[in-house]
Amino acid sequence: MSTLKVTTLQDTSAANSSTTAQIAEGRAKAWANFDGTGTVASSVRDSFNVSGVSDNGTGQYTVTFDTDFANINYAIALTSSTDNATPNTGGSTCVDQDTLPTVGACRFIVFNTATGGTVDNEVQSAIFFGDQ
Repeated sequence: MSTLKVTTLQDTSAANSSTTAQIAEGRAKAWANFDGTGTVASSVRDSFNVSGVSDNGTGQYTVTFDTDFANINYAIALTSSTDNATPNTGGSTCVDQDTLPTVGACRFIVFNTATGGTVDNEVQSAIFFGDQ
């Protein structure tokens, strides 16, 4: 196997370029897409750098990483939605961190704004950016 060492990557037209640091800092370091209903551990549709997803109760999940982050200051993007066949009971979905993240995992919680309660939705996504 060979190693290619460069400072800048550029497209063939020279119109777009990125440093290797921009690529390393700007790419998602972990992500997961899973079904939040039923048995969550077996319903991970696809993921990267995620060793598992745990169901901590209705609308409560923990994503555990294969490779820990360098610190807890990583950025987190969370989304949750129902499929078109099973709409929520009105309102919108609010997703938030349930506790402070750790270097090895992030716990989050999903609320329905109409009912004020937690909810299991069919489409859950979690994306993480930061230093590892």
